[in-house]
Amino acid sequence: MSPNEEFVVNFFINTDEPGLYAGKITVKGSFATREIPIAITIRPRENTFDAYMSLRTTQVRPGDDLVVNLNIKRAEGLVTIQYVIKDATNKAVLKATETRQVTASASLIKRIKIPPELKPGTYAFAVKVQYKDQSDIVGQLIKVSRARSPRTEAPEAMKEQQLNVAIPIAVLIIIVIANIMLFRRKP
Repeated sequence: MSPNEEFVVNFFINTDEPGLYAGKITVKGSFATREIPIAITIRPRENTFDAYMSLRTTQVRPGDDLVVNLNIKRAEGLVTIQYVIKDATNKAVLKATETRQVTASASLIKRIKIPPELKPGTYAFAVKVQYKDQSDIVGQLIKVSRARSPRTEAPEAMKEQQLNVAIPIAVLIIIVIANIMLFRRKP
């Protein structure tokens, strides 16, 4: 394969179990090896309802909230919602479940706390919605970056407090300089 050349890779996945499958594809060249994280979502063939998900951001830090917008269409009643984050070995590093009462068309917002001990890397995130005897699953990749350093990033309140002190000091310095210049000009 030459540089910038593309080719299609076809996968045949033989499973009767809908779900999110995380892993990686390893590409080896003569000078480098690269691992590409993947997430494959197998959805049920037929459902009387649908689930759609979007994330406010796909890049988070340990301890941050992952904000999930979940839309459920054509389901009315109790639904069970399972949230899962999987690493590249398909191991679940976070699971959370809740039950909600929904109407025919529901839009939900959920905040998922990223575990503080989670190492930087690419993970697969999925939401599985169970309604009566059916389920639907949606997923996508997220990137967890390094944790914030407490010394390098000040909280917003501290930044505002610093600004509240700096502005009056700057005004005072300008007044002092203006007075000095004004008194020097007088004979």
